[in-house]
Order: sequence, then C-alpha cells, then structure tokens
Amino acid sequence: MRIAKSFAARSAAAVLLAAIAAPAIAGEAFNEPVFNGSPILVQDFGSGRGTKVQKLRKPKIKKPVVEQASPAATPSAAQIERKLEAPAASAPRPRDRVTIREFKRRPELRRAAPSIDIQSINFAFGSAEIPYSQYGKVENIATALERLLRRRPDSQILIEGHTDAVGSDYSNQVLSEARAFSLKRLLVREFGIPSYAMETVGYGEQYLLVETPYEDWHNRRVTLRRIDEFVQ
Repeated sequence: MRIAKSFAARSAAAVLLAAIAAPAIAGEAFNEPVFNGSPILVQDFGSGRGTKVQKLRKPKIKKPVVEQASPAATPSAAQIERKLEAPAASAPRPRDRVTIREFKRRPELRRAAPSIDIQSINFAFGSAEIPYSQYGKVENIATALERLLRRRPDSQILIEGHTDAVGSDYSNQVLSEARAFSLKRLLVREFGIPSYAMETVGYGEQYLLVETPYEDWHNRRVTLRRIDEFVQ
C-alpha cells in the first residue's frame, strides 16, 4: 500500500513536470514554473527520494492609485493663452510694484492679475507626481506659455497649487507647494519652458472654490497667473 501511494505521488509529479516542460519543448520561453495558471515550486530530492510540487500564491500587483478623476475639460492652448494675455483688472503704477514674495501674500493683487484654473490634471493620490497619462494636458499649458513668451518675453507666470480640505492644513500646504513645483519642473524638463519665466507657490486649502470639508475636484487645481505687471 505504501509503495502504491509513493508510486502514485511520483506519477502525479511526473504529470505536472511534463506539463511544465511542455512550453519549453515547444520552444516557448517562461520565467517560472506555472501549472493551471498558478506558479508552483518544484523540488527534486534526488534519486529515490521523490519530487515535491508546491503551489504558490500569485503575487499581488499594486496598481498606481490616482485621486478621484476630475471631469473638468482641459482648456486648449488657445484658451489658456487668451486668458493669460488679457489685461490686468487694475495694474499698479511701475513705482508701486511689489516683490514676488509680497505679491504671493496679497490676495487683492492676485485677484487683479489675469489667470486661469486648470482642474483637469489628475495627480497620484497624496502625491506631487504627475502621471505620464497627464502629459497631454500639460502640453497644452506648455504650448500656451511658449506662444505667450514669444510675443511677451518679459512675462512672469505664477503657478499656484491648491488642494481640497481632506487632510490636515499642514499636509495640504506641503502638498500644494510640491504640486506647483512639480508642474514647473515638468514644463522645464519635458517641454523646454524657461525656468526664469515661472514662479511657484502653494496655498493648500486656503482658497477653496467649493466650501466643503470633503473631497471635491473643483478645489484640487493649479492656477496660472500672469504677474509681470505687478512685480518688480
């Protein structure tokens, strides 16, 4: 009886080994033994000691998590260009212009500068990374800035990062700053926009478009603001 069981086990192992070897015999490459769609571990203990076949768990593949997708349409390059080239609502006299640092702290000056909100870029969740799938949207921004700088070489663009109210004030502040900088870096490295033409700032959840403590795609945005008529 014991001999029969041992023979049956060896026979089952032989069937499995034959199934595993089949792809190689047929000339197909494989990275690990697979039987019935599952990876297995085959251990040969040498002559007379038998073969052990153990089924392994399939590895879990982590998919990149992206924040709730924004349904907002991406503005065209022409729309972005037109918004940024619009005249300022009330530009100060040249002698009354302020430093960039002061401009960032003056909401009344920010409101007067021509701007456009970009709400369609979907960042990785809780990250400043801009996935490759979003590069087409960034290209629209790059095209608009390239045209603008060709006609107005002295243009200065402030890239503002904004978050929704989910999370702490501190984490949202840090995240908004990182996302603004991430967009600038991508515009410089991938699309050739000169670094000197752009400044960045993060406002966290300070300027919500929709007053809610919950996740809302309207609040997660970057704002482009032309500030050359306001700063020294």
